[in-house]
Amino acid sequence: MYFFLSFIISFLFNGIKIYAKDISHILDTQEGVQKFHTGAVPRLGGLGIYLAFSVVSLYFYFSLKDLRYLYIVFATLPAFLGGVLEDITKKISPKARLGFAIISSLVAIYLFDVYVNRLDIPFIDTLLSIEILAVIFTVFALTGVSNAYNIIDGFNGLASGVAVLVLLSFVYIATKLNDTFILNVSLTLIFTILGFFVWNFPFGKIFLGDGGAYFIGFIIAFISVYLVYNHIEVSPWYPLVLSIYPVFETIFSIYRRKFIKNYPSMHPDAHHLHTLLYRRLIPKIFPKLKDKLILRNSAVSPLIWLLCFFIAIIPANLFYKSTLLLVLIFIIFVIIYILIYRSIVKFKIKL
Repeated sequence: MYFFLSFIISFLFNGIKIYAKDISHILDTQEGVQKFHTGAVPRLGGLGIYLAFSVVSLYFYFSLKDLRYLYIVFATLPAFLGGVLEDITKKISPKARLGFAIISSLVAIYLFDVYVNRLDIPFIDTLLSIEILAVIFTVFALTGVSNAYNIIDGFNGLASGVAVLVLLSFVYIATKLNDTFILNVSLTLIFTILGFFVWNFPFGKIFLGDGGAYFIGFIIAFISVYLVYNHIEVSPWYPLVLSIYPVFETIFSIYRRKFIKNYPSMHPDAHHLHTLLYRRLIPKIFPKLKDKLILRNSAVSPLIWLLCFFIAIIPANLFYKSTLLLVLIFIIFVIIYILIYRSIVKFKIKL
């Protein structure tokens, strides 16, 4: 019932923003290489998501007397604020947003006293046994994954759909491990995202914005660290494989910009895998959608969902205890990603 409340709050709050035409125009998404929609669309979906998640988390805090639910609301606030300020003002630089995420990371580490203390790689684990190095690595991981979910937030339902798949996996593992905290946080965020999702997919009435993407990415990153720290039977590669698409998309984008295009690593471009699918593959698979931009936009996300579901999510859940098999799955996903990317690039269609 309380999870459904998070859906209702998110659904109603985002609906109000959509039909408040006076703010819809003000909050229209930016022009540029990453814009793939038409018309004025509010990009404050993250505000409704954060509000709904916070309300239900505070309920758990008061009813269960468990400070962790209060801590997670507090810890995620800086990352969310950095993103939502960009959504409103469009003046917060990528480095500044990463700075906000770093603050959230430090707050989470302090409040929960958890950090990445193992990768099941002998030399690396020796380094991570030194607490200060473990904390630095954890800040890097939490900030990086938060940013990674923002990177893939390019099309209707893409980032939110991938996040729901990852969170459903957390629900499955939390149930097996009898971890009610991870279970409650994951289910709350799932229903909160769904309250936004019904407005966003497939017709793009509202967007996550940086606030929503950073917030969702940060919670997924935090659950990943918390899970591995508190459950020795879970391989540290399990959550990495779950988020392999946004993580590798980010790594590959930095490599592509820095070493192939000679751009600054944070310079936005239109050469992400999801963008290439939109511009090159979707018109070939669904020629009738070529001029129907909204539906063409939304056709991208299911392809990515399927890739993540079959190549990452299912194998990760089957082998969540085995680092060796998870590393192999990681490598297979990377190879498949690169092969798909190269195949699409070879299409003789002008970008």
